[in-house]
Amino acid sequence: MASAPPKRSPVTGGNSPADDRTAELTKAKTSQTAISDPSTAVEGSDIAVAVAVTKDRQGLNILRRRNEQIEAATVRPLESGKPIHGEIVTLTPRAESPAIMDVETQYAPPETRISSEGRPAQIATDTYRKNWDTIWSRRSSNKQLN
Repeated sequence: MASAPPKRSPVTGGNSPADDRTAELTKAKTSQTAISDPSTAVEGSDIAVAVAVTKDRQGLNILRRRNEQIEAATVRPLESGKPIHGEIVTLTPRAESPAIMDVETQYAPPETRISSEGRPAQIATDTYRKNWDTIWSRRSSNKQLN
């Protein structure tokens, strides 16, 4: 019996998602095939291993290997009108073991830039402070009236 090609669905990754199909894959029995030796991994390979379904049963906890770096992440399905936290990825289950998935990054958010000066922004200038004091400082009370 031939199986249907694996379903591909965009999901947010890094600190985000998985669809019902992917969540069902974690319940499926996996074959007893050995995971390929990490030392033979192709440079630039990106794979994920399903670890558990999230407590709310809406997502999936995974371990993701990009090149030589291993990350723990949660994946959840994209939902219209909700913010995206992290990357958008497509997970493709492998035929020999559906709990192991190839990851294709669809969108990676830009990295946040840190100020090159290494100090906080200056909020008020000296001129601003001088004018503030001129306007709002208490005037000395003049006890002599005409």
